[in-house]
Amino acid sequence: MSTYNLLNGYVGSKTPYISKIKALFDDSCTKYIEPYCGGAGVYFSNYNGKYEKEWINDSNLNIAILYKSLTKPETREDTIKALLDIKKPDDFVTAQTQFQKAKKEMLKLSADSQLHYSNSGEWLNDDVMLKVARNTFLAYSQSFNCSAASYSKNKSDEKYRNEVRRNLANVMERLETKPHVTCFDGLEIIKRFSGQPEIQFLIDWPYVGLYRRQSKLYQSEMADLYSHMIGAIALSHSKAAVVMCGYRSPREEIPTIYDAVLTGEEWRCFKIADAPSQCMVVKAGEKKAKATEYVWTNRVPERAGLYVSLHDYKEKMTLSEYWEKIYEAGRTGMLPPDEMLEYEYTYKKFFKKGLFNTKDTERAIKEVKNRHMKEKLILLTNELAFRNSESMDNVIN
Repeated sequence: MSTYNLLNGYVGSKTPYISKIKALFDDSCTKYIEPYCGGAGVYFSNYNGKYEKEWINDSNLNIAILYKSLTKPETREDTIKALLDIKKPDDFVTAQTQFQKAKKEMLKLSADSQLHYSNSGEWLNDDVMLKVARNTFLAYSQSFNCSAASYSKNKSDEKYRNEVRRNLANVMERLETKPHVTCFDGLEIIKRFSGQPEIQFLIDWPYVGLYRRQSKLYQSEMADLYSHMIGAIALSHSKAAVVMCGYRSPREEIPTIYDAVLTGEEWRCFKIADAPSQCMVVKAGEKKAKATEYVWTNRVPERAGLYVSLHDYKEKMTLSEYWEKIYEAGRTGMLPPDEMLEYEYTYKKFFKKGLFNTKDTERAIKEVKNRHMKEKLILLTNELAFRNSESMDNVIN
């Protein structure tokens, strides 16, 4: 199956598994939503001509502006030209300077956009959108692991520009379907629209911090267990078709939160790959550690077995049994202090009472809460800067 991507190698990309993921999509659905599109490799590679409406969303303001700039008629052609004109100088110092400048301008322009919207309520003008799109593309496409963190010299200018030209041609053909592009909190989209049976969701959110080896991968990490628990609860009785990606708990004695929430008989958990960790940034020359990718889904088409082993990995348990196991793991010393704190914060926020109740619990919980509040503020300001007159309800209905 052909796979297309604008940001090759974007951290967490599911492009390598597109045939398996697509085999789990319900063909009867007429609407498609990716609340956490990121590099959007699945969206760009998934066209069946049946969707009446398509919606890609990301809480990263820069990524959202890049896709919006490529779909908006007023900026589309200028954006394509700007991306095709980007060079990758052979001189390392020159190339790195260009990268750092683009990254700095990308962050400044998006921050200014947030402030502008907060003060005026006006939507981004086209000139600003074009600049953000160009700098975002340069910063991500010329960085290690497509993370916009540090410059990568692994491609010559000729190879880089040929790749950009090829990818843009494929992506722009896909964007002819004119998807809606937004910058909302993905959790709010899940809560609002999981009751519509005609919707196909792909939930490829940032993975639970307790289950992955690397943090600080995304502008909005969503690493906290509480957000994933709330998201899974919103999906647990979903009438929409759902394919949700994630890792299982890396230790057998520690259960996986999704199993304890997605308890209905319709929910299954399938393994889709043992592959280098998509949620791990490495230095040049290093190999990524292996990680097992899973999906949880509530509809299994007949063809799925041709692409995916239908062995169900979901462990049967209730939410109460899940927390009993977590408590026992903490009581017997199997949980490191930082993991214990994350579980304590999640339990107290949801159940309004402590789980372990150690003497440092209250102080530590405040630290975790402050970290989560800062991330929530990023989500809110990005959404405000991006939003135009179109409300969330008008996007897909």
